[in-house]
Amino acid sequence: MVLIKLIASNPNPNTPFLSSTRNNLKALTQNVTNRKPKTSKNEALIKKALLFLLLLTVLALAGAMWFFQNQQSEPKPSYTEPWRSAVWNNALCRFFAVSSDKRDVALLNEGLSKALGNEEVSTAVETCPALSSLSSNLSAREVRLFEMLQSVTVLPGSPLNTADNNALALMSFIEQYGPLTTADMRVYEVDIDNKLFAYELRFKDARAYVMYNFSFDTHPLPLPLGFMASTKITLYRTDNPTFKRFVTSGPLSITYHSAVVVIVD
Repeated sequence: MVLIKLIASNPNPNTPFLSSTRNNLKALTQNVTNRKPKTSKNEALIKKALLFLLLLTVLALAGAMWFFQNQQSEPKPSYTEPWRSAVWNNALCRFFAVSSDKRDVALLNEGLSKALGNEEVSTAVETCPALSSLSSNLSAREVRLFEMLQSVTVLPGSPLNTADNNALALMSFIEQYGPLTTADMRVYEVDIDNKLFAYELRFKDARAYVMYNFSFDTHPLPLPLGFMASTKITLYRTDNPTFKRFVTSGPLSITYHSAVVVIVD
């Protein structure tokens, strides 16, 4: 107000006071004007950054959807192809053709991996004298192991399949969760030193862990990594072929020349 009164009482614009005041007002106005674009510039940068983050999010979601759709649409191998059973049967023949102390579970892993693979292997079923008469060449426990390896997989039965009633009962029990040929199968244990071999059969509502012990010793049950200590399971043993359902409360074991199936549903 004082400044306005001074200007009004001194109308001459060329006086030193008015000239100085006018210059000061002009500088002040210029500073205020210069600040406005700076604020606008910061807002523009923030908007650009937000748009960039939004674009990255959209791209990430689109990539995830594409990956999921491709995974879902990837065709599953048909395990009914004859060459798969031939590869597996030949591996079993070579495995059981030698004495039990010379058997190498790596051979089973190799044979099963090829039989489940996507690359077709040209092969025919080999003549297998060692398995032509199971009772005379293998012990009763070894016969049960062979029958399990033949029947409790995603591969269909073959001319070598001589599964007894116990193995058939096990197959029937497992297939209440779905046909064996539709399960996802993966090997998760190949212990050469202890002669342990194990794989998983995964269904929509259940998982079956099939474990084999080809040694003459008793070992801790080779359950997969991450298996909960307290889990409700159905247990089946070839050395005591009954189904037992209970909640685990401690470590389980597998006896010599036997197989154990643990089902979690």
